[in-house]
Amino acid sequence: MTYTLTTPLYYVNDKPHLGSAYTTLACDALARFQRLKGEPVLFITGCDEHGQKIQRTAEAAGLSPQAHCDAVSSQYRELWRRWQISNDRLIRTTDPRHRRIVEQFFARVEANGDIVEGRQQGWYCVACEEFKDDPASAEAPECPIHRRPLEWRDELNLFFRLSRYQQQIEALIAQPGFIQPSSRRNEVENFVRQGLRDFSISRVNLPWGIPVPGHDGHTFYVWFDALLGYITALLEEGDSPDLDQALARGWPAAVHVIGEDIRLCHALYWQAMPLAVGLLLAERFCGHGYLTREGQKMGKSLGNVLDPGVLLERCGRDAVRWYLLRDIPFGEDGDFQQQRFIDLVNNDLANTIGNLLNRTSSMARRWFAEAVPRRVLAPSSTTPWPKRRRWHKPRCWLGSNNSISAPPPRPPCSWPSPPTAT
Repeated sequence: MTYTLTTPLYYVNDKPHLGSAYTTLACDALARFQRLKGEPVLFITGCDEHGQKIQRTAEAAGLSPQAHCDAVSSQYRELWRRWQISNDRLIRTTDPRHRRIVEQFFARVEANGDIVEGRQQGWYCVACEEFKDDPASAEAPECPIHRRPLEWRDELNLFFRLSRYQQQIEALIAQPGFIQPSSRRNEVENFVRQGLRDFSISRVNLPWGIPVPGHDGHTFYVWFDALLGYITALLEEGDSPDLDQALARGWPAAVHVIGEDIRLCHALYWQAMPLAVGLLLAERFCGHGYLTREGQKMGKSLGNVLDPGVLLERCGRDAVRWYLLRDIPFGEDGDFQQQRFIDLVNNDLANTIGNLLNRTSSMARRWFAEAVPRRVLAPSSTTPWPKRRRWHKPRCWLGSNNSISAPPPRPPCSWPSPPTAT
């Protein structure tokens, strides 16, 4: 069975940042490990390209939304190429085949009775693409994440009946290992205990998105659209945009690797949506924490944002990969510290692993005709290995008068080759 794993579909309102690089590097390491084990792997990444935030960002730059998405998604593709990310797919939600998959999936959800019409009122953050819980009487509320004014919305939306799946989602989250690390599961459990509410899957008067079939004026909410990108990405080149065919290519996913800020949406929405159409669910979700720099949150206003492209250029792939995956326990918040980065790379890569590589290559040049020795199969249980004469060189030699001197001459030592497998 194919081992399918995914990164999030990154929102293309801006160029790639260190957080998206960290998630992708972690997923890449997992994909490479599975391939080393001999598993067939389908590694999916991609770009989420719809929504009002994208439309406004493009307008501010004097571009069409499609031209903006083309430019930013190409930056992601090029950056992953430079990082040597081993992804098999890079899905874009503006792909015409994706629209067909979304329409087919929606038709099944609607036929199951999980789509209802209702009025959505509240304070809305365009940057988050979500309604906030600020009371209607709040004066000039701001988004706590983006520090931008919220917009009041009062519109007729289509809702997915998330509340119908309260018990199933509670049971899923309680399963050991479903949400990893386990320390991140508590937040989701606490949220679900408060009672799940139906969530809006459409917006009105939004031209940049996929229109909802049979509901004039409605465009799919970016989350409902983007999450289905994991299924569209299963299609191979030349496949027709058929939902059943896509699912047969590698569903369910073995693991979704996600960031802290989208954990709830994946743990809730992306469980109930497949349940509504009778699909198997992903085996688990692995989420990492937030990244800071020298103890401070990274932001444009502080001028401390780490560009993953610049970091790659100045420090190299191996150094950055090693630091991010070695020094930050996956699942916990991490702090990028320049001096720590230098020390770790010098001690681990240059001194320890670099020294091992140097010694190994020297042995290969000296004893194996400057080549990697051929692989020798292990002997059978009936073929005894010849005994090897070993000489353990002491660090120092204590003479009869307690003086420290060089060790005695080393006796000749033969290293017979193991029996050749037939």
